[in-house]
Amino acid sequence: MQSPEQRKRHVRSKLERAHFHLETFWKEHDRYFASNPIAVEVKIDVERRPVYFISRIDPIPDCLQQIAGDAIQNLMGALDHLAYQIICNDTMDKPPRPREIYFPIEDSVKKYNASKGRKLNGAALDSIEAIDRIRPYRGGNDTLWRLYRLNNIEKHRLLLDAAPFLAGIDLMRFTVRRMEKDGVDKEIIKTLEENPTFFREVSPDSPLRLGFQPSVGDEILRDQVDTDPDDKLKFRFRIALREREVIETPSFPDLLFELQQIVIQTVNELMPLLDRRCP
Repeated sequence: MQSPEQRKRHVRSKLERAHFHLETFWKEHDRYFASNPIAVEVKIDVERRPVYFISRIDPIPDCLQQIAGDAIQNLMGALDHLAYQIICNDTMDKPPRPREIYFPIEDSVKKYNASKGRKLNGAALDSIEAIDRIRPYRGGNDTLWRLYRLNNIEKHRLLLDAAPFLAGIDLMRFTVRRMEKDGVDKEIIKTLEENPTFFREVSPDSPLRLGFQPSVGDEILRDQVDTDPDDKLKFRFRIALREREVIETPSFPDLLFELQQIVIQTVNELMPLLDRRCP
């Protein structure tokens, strides 16, 4: 029989690989946005309002789709490896159906209860009860369920049906504009301009369309009447994932972080099962 540390190494290797892919994803993500892929221009409308609109959107690189898919596969793989090692430990390395072992995540608690015996065939009762407490199904642990669904999607097609979305506006710039009019010291203004503060939450009647996935020509902000156009006004964009049945947050990078954290948490909760010596 393998030692507990040998068993844990199988799981950790998958987590480490997922972490590698996520770091690579962030590097490519930052490289894309550092290239200024989204151009914003401003025009004056008939009401004498500056209107900021999208004039160019460069396509999101395919490599981001592929890297994200690799990360998700390895996160799900870490859980499947964990389930396999738990059953091997419980059966003294004689699992009844080794090719049919999976970490059980389902679309509902009913489906979970129906499938867990098959996916965890050979697991000790207390091992199954420990996994039960994780509630790996929709309506229980929804983040694990999202990982399961996205992993299934990624097996059949590129994961990202993605587009940039508007995630913030630099409110510090509005403060600086008032300070410029009031004649505040230029060094103070320069310091503030170097530290933008992006605002994300707005009321429904706000003129700023946060969360909006723009196309070329779409308006994203209407400023006040007779305000001068501001070419220093900054907008923040992120990558949105169009999988409406799976995700709640439009920010795909934020979702990847949540998936990584829930897998680490799940592994940490269940890894002590590998320390037992089963007869």
